[in-house]
Formats: sequence, structure tokens, C-alpha cells
Amino acid sequence: MNIEDLLKSLELPKKYYDSNFDISEKYAEEAKIFIEGIGNIDGAEFADKDKQEQIQEKFKLLIPIAEENVCRILDVFKYYEGSDPKRAQEEFDAMMDSLASVIFISTIDDWNSVDTSKGKMLTSFRMTRGTKFYRVRGVKEKSDDIENNPDELFHIPLSKKALTNNERFSLAGFPSLYLATMLPLAWQESGYPQKYYYSEYQYLNNASAERKMEDELQILALYSPREIFNWGISIKHNDFQLWLDIIYRCMMMYPLVMACSFVNHSGKGTYKQEYVIPQMLMQWVQRNNETVQGISYFTCVDISMMPSEYCAYNIVIPALKPYDAKKYSQRLRDEFIWTVPQYFEIPLFNVEDNKDDRKLIYEFINKIRNFYKMGLPDSFRSYLDDIERVCVCLYHLMQSGSDSDMQMIIHTLNLINVSHQQIKVQSIEKIIEAGKKSNMFLSEDDFETAILRLKEISQEFLVADRKINNIAVIIDKYRNTVWNDYPHESVLEIVFRKGENTQEIETWCREHHLLYDKHILSNDDSQKLGKPVSEIITPLVIRLNSISIYDKVEYQPVDYIREGFDPSLHGNEIISK
Repeated sequence: MNIEDLLKSLELPKKYYDSNFDISEKYAEEAKIFIEGIGNIDGAEFADKDKQEQIQEKFKLLIPIAEENVCRILDVFKYYEGSDPKRAQEEFDAMMDSLASVIFISTIDDWNSVDTSKGKMLTSFRMTRGTKFYRVRGVKEKSDDIENNPDELFHIPLSKKALTNNERFSLAGFPSLYLATMLPLAWQESGYPQKYYYSEYQYLNNASAERKMEDELQILALYSPREIFNWGISIKHNDFQLWLDIIYRCMMMYPLVMACSFVNHSGKGTYKQEYVIPQMLMQWVQRNNETVQGISYFTCVDISMMPSEYCAYNIVIPALKPYDAKKYSQRLRDEFIWTVPQYFEIPLFNVEDNKDDRKLIYEFINKIRNFYKMGLPDSFRSYLDDIERVCVCLYHLMQSGSDSDMQMIIHTLNLINVSHQQIKVQSIEKIIEAGKKSNMFLSEDDFETAILRLKEISQEFLVADRKINNIAVIIDKYRNTVWNDYPHESVLEIVFRKGENTQEIETWCREHHLLYDKHILSNDDSQKLGKPVSEIITPLVIRLNSISIYDKVEYQPVDYIREGFDPSLHGNEIISK
């Protein structure tokens, strides 16, 4: 069996829908498949006999260790269910000790230091490294308390630990900071709220001009076999030894990673069997917090509904002492900066915002229905029926209100999009030609008029024209904005000369929850300002905006530039702008 075939077969998470779900039983079944799989690896994907022998030797070493760790996890379940937490903890710790040399420890943005034949190198195993991080909180309505207090979207303070719930990697009563590397994923992980607040987080070391990774948060990274497969597609040809070593580590970690990746869709109770191992892993991180400060993991929610595939992941960091006066983790406050919470209501359900679009769709549907009175040929009527069904479905979605099931809405929007694309590939000329052959009721002049009206309706439905906001634009807009994947974001660029101290500006940014990056003054800045580098007064502060076609306000890519920026003199220019 090929290694790559094995990696693709070990799909995670493991999802179950049986009301009689038993984690120990299901884990044993999946582990048996895994052990049989690694036992069948022969290295036949390589013609080179030496590489085949290296693979076979590596997997001979792997099998007994993997079997032992599977047994340990099964013992953890047995002791846990038997109310023997001490024995369960001992078995778990023994497993972690056996994995000490193969655990993946990364930075928060997924850089790993690995040993190669050429020495240590940095590599990332995920397709997309996390450079932005998000938190989401669902709400029923807008809240002044949240908007006026950025800490509302920080972790739950220790003084309110009774509010913490059991989560996959945290226990009730022990606050943690959960982050996702994409806003749509943070929204999904929060249960698809139709109204919510979100904050973007920035890990401050990522903004450092002299980054020292050894001083950063050390994250225990849980990778799926699919992520390692994607990483290794080209690496196996360029650096076989590195590829094989990483595959070995991935397979060594798999019994633990799999135990953290079960989803029981039938379980509605407080006790979640599938959370036993991940919660024990978080407790292990807390006990070993001097060397490991958090966990990164691939999502267990269904990402197939996303409009396009993405590779986001989650971070969880326990909120440990020391605590500040408000009982927040001082280390996490020092390590991160985050924006003032932004309110978002899914436009599809915002009846005030979407009323003009609903009116346009309603009038378009009436246009189609009035067209039917002309006694059209069957090919015309069938084509118009398809268009009308899509429009009626979208119209009723927009009227469905806030009680709708969000996942059902997403599936429906995807079906609307599929139907729209299927209609788009139909040839209007063939429909007209078929109509000519079957026309029985229209005169020659009326038929020519019908052709013009059919083309007009087809154009408005299929060809997006934002200048007039037609049906094609509306379909795209409401499908995309469900995910809030295009939020307006601003960041300050702090430009300085080498050796210049920017601590005052950075402290001011943090106090006012303004995200920032830094770079040393260069010729690029000279071109932006239209003056020589020698004449630029630093520190130079520039505000950059991300611009979306869905922004309600028209933003400029750069809307603020100030040389010689002094927070006490110029700070209000940014805050009030």
C-alpha cells in the first residue's frame, strides 16, 4: 500500500450519527483500520529499492509503538468511565512521554523547526498559515456594553469562570482563549449565529521587525493526515528523508490526533465522550506550560458548505496566571492586540438592508409571470420556469426571518448557486431555435418581441452588473455575505529608521485596540510620499484599508498619512476618523 493512499484514507474528523455512540467502541474500530493500514505499507510507490527498504524499516519501528498507544488510549477511556481518574491520567501521561520526540511544536502561525540532513529548517505543514485570528460572539441584538468594552471579546475572566462551558479542548471553570485563523471558521465554530460581534486578533510578535521565534508562544500542533499529504506532494521528491521523517511523526501522533477528532452528531447532553482525550491533552498542556502554551488543531465542523475550499485552523490557549486586576491572563494581554468588537448581521435576514433587493426580485418575478401570458413555446416556458424557481426561492429566504436554521440556509444558497450556474450554461440560441420549431400561437412579430424579452430576462438573471444591481449580483451578494468573508479591516503601518524607538506609538495602539505592522523606512515609502528618504520625518504612520465590493461605505486604500507622528498630538486624528 502506498503511504499517500494511506494518508488519504485516514480522513478526519470521524463523524457519527448513531444515538448509541460509544467512544471506546468506535475508537477501537477506527484504530484497527489504522493499524492494518500501516501494516500494509511496502514503499512500492518508489522504484528505488533503497527507499522502499527505508520505508519498510521505518514502519516496522512504528507499528508496535502505535499499537501500544492505541491500547493506552483505550485504557484511558476504560479508567475514565470506571471513575478512576488517577489511572486514566497515568496512562495518558505515559502515552505523551512516548510521543515526546515526535510531537509537532509550532509557532502560532504554523512555523515548525525540523531537523534535516542540511541542519535545522523552518517549514509550515498547513496550506495557509495563520496571520490573522478571530473571535466571534453571537448576540440577539446590538449591545453598547460589548461595543464599548473590547475585553468582552477577550477570554472569560477568572472572576466569571462559572460561565465557561465544556469545549473540545477546555473544561468548564477553566477559561481559555479560542481563536480561528479565518472569520468564517470562527463563525461556524460559534454555531452560525445570525447576529454577532467579532474582533480581529494580532499576535504582536508577528509584527516585530526582529522576530525571535524561540521567544514566541509554543503551540502543540495537531495535523490531519490530509494536511501532511498536501505538504508532502513535492517534498517527497526534493527531500525524501525529511518527507519520511515527517510521515513517521504524523503516524506516531495519529492515535492521539484521531482520539481528539470524533464528532457525535447525536449527542445533545452536557457530557461529551469525544471530549475526554482532547480535554486531557489541554490539562497536559497546562501542567507543561513552561514548554507548551497552547494547541492548534484542524476544525471538526463541516467546511463543505463554504463557497470555496479553505485551510483555516483553530488555536486554543489556556488563560493561566498571572492575572491582571480584571482577572484576565496578563501574558495573553501582553502577547495579543485585538480590535474593538464589530457588529455584523447577516444581510440575508436584515429586512431593512435588503428591502430594495427584495423589491427588485419581486418585480423581476412579476416580469416573468406577465411574460407567460403571451402563449410562449415550451422551450421558452421551461427556461423561464427554471429562472423563476431560483428567484422565488431566494425571495422567500430573504423573508424567512431570524428563526431559520442557518445550516439549512447555507445549503439552500449553495443549491441556488448551482441552479444559477446550470441555467448559465444553457444556450439561449438553442432555446430560441427550439421555440421557432414548436411555436403555435405567436405571430412572427410577437415571436420576435418574445425573443427580445427572453434575452432581456436572461441577461438580467445571468450577467452580473453592479451598476444597476441586477438579479445575478443579488444572488452572488447574499451567498457571499452570509460568511462575512470580506470584512472591512484597517491596520496602521508604523515606519521608522533603524534603531529608532517606537515603543510609545505601539503602547498607544494597544491601549486603543488598533492593529499595526512595522517596517524600516525604505525607498518604497519615498515613492509614496514623493520626497527623498532623507527628508521624511519619522516615525511615519500610514493607515491601510482592505476594500471589499460589499462595503457600504466607500474606503480609500490609504486614508491617513502623518510624518513625525506623536500620539499625544495626532492620536485623535485616527480615533475620530
